[in-house]
Amino acid sequence: VVRVTQTSDQFRSMAALAAARGTILFNGGYTHQEELIEKAMSRDPTLTVEALDGRDLIDQLESASADAARRFDRVRDAAAAALRPFGAAPRLAEFEPSDVPAVYAEGADSNLARSLRAAREMSHGLWKELLDAAGSGVDPADEQTLLCLNAANPVVQNVLHAADPTLTTHTVTLLYVQALMLGQQPLTVDETRAFTDALAAVLS
Repeated sequence: VVRVTQTSDQFRSMAALAAARGTILFNGGYTHQEELIEKAMSRDPTLTVEALDGRDLIDQLESASADAARRFDRVRDAAAAALRPFGAAPRLAEFEPSDVPAVYAEGADSNLARSLRAAREMSHGLWKELLDAAGSGVDPADEQTLLCLNAANPVVQNVLHAADPTLTTHTVTLLYVQALMLGQQPLTVDETRAFTDALAAVLS
């Protein structure tokens, strides 16, 4: 089974996680991806090609330990508060590579919704009106994304042991933006501002 990403950004976000799980990931963000897939399928009739839904890949990860899960329940509200403005939800799993603290996972239609939202923030006049019209047909449910925290990562372990909900909120914000940047996702104005505010709060 080969899973095809919609964009190169999505490929970069999920590549390390897919490789660690032995999942074959194909970067569908290039011009001739359809021709390449068709040629591969003609050479190997047993090949199955599926569109990647990052949320499905997250669902297949191993659950964290019972102790980590209990600690996550205590910080879940603070983590959710950090991610709510961005239309994301927190999840906890344990996966390799352990040096990746968090993975940003989109659904099949999330990338379009996110790209439209980012473009609207930077646009003015007629172009903004056109983008608003295009975005009006996107189901808000399609924008739901996940930030999967890695219980095997030392930074996440510190988050799970944190006693201060405010510190947890700021740290999860930083992990969210870091996950976006690792996938070379374009940051929205709100995400950039939130990153700056959270970093200032943690350093103060």
